[in-house]
Amino acid sequence: MAASIILGAAHADILRSGVQARDFAAELLVLKGNFERLRTPKYPPKEQQGLHQKIKADLNVLPLLARHYLQGEAAAETRVVGQIQTLRSAFTARRWHVFSRVLEKLTIAFPLYLHDINGTAATPDQIRWAGRLYAERCAACHRYHNPQSEFPTPDLFTWAHKMNPREFAARMITGIHGTPMISLQNPLDEAQIAALIAYFRHETRHENPHR
Repeated sequence: MAASIILGAAHADILRSGVQARDFAAELLVLKGNFERLRTPKYPPKEQQGLHQKIKADLNVLPLLARHYLQGEAAAETRVVGQIQTLRSAFTARRWHVFSRVLEKLTIAFPLYLHDINGTAATPDQIRWAGRLYAERCAACHRYHNPQSEFPTPDLFTWAHKMNPREFAARMITGIHGTPMISLQNPLDEAQIAALIAYFRHETRHENPHR
């Protein structure tokens, strides 16, 4: 009995570590994507301001995610949190070359392993479920794009088809921090996220999600 309890606790630690590793890597990819968009002149000024605020928020979240992921590894935690502090300083000072270089090193050191979350294994029933979820919980905001907003809601179908698949998956994992809809954590499990990814990739915006 004692052995099974110990093994169960160890398994829980592994699962928790896996989720924390995934969330940290996903947050890094979202940060990288937002930075690349910020440095692209095609976005309207208000959206540029919104991206700037999002990046500042991402940089505030990263140290906490790093500490959760690297707890028990003091040397690694100190090193990574120090790199994140360098990112924050570089962003504040607009030293873009430093910011880009350090962020690239972090995304290489902590890659996002998708496993089954990339949507390729989703079944037709799961995809239909994802369509219903989108219609009930997401479409009211994501169906309309306001280019004059600092935080325009993205067309997730366009993102799914045009964005780097790994970055799109990262955005589906991280969600949007601090919104009433999902609080501070994505409420969906990996199978549900995978189903949504598959839905956005296989459907078009105007198709009926209830079929």
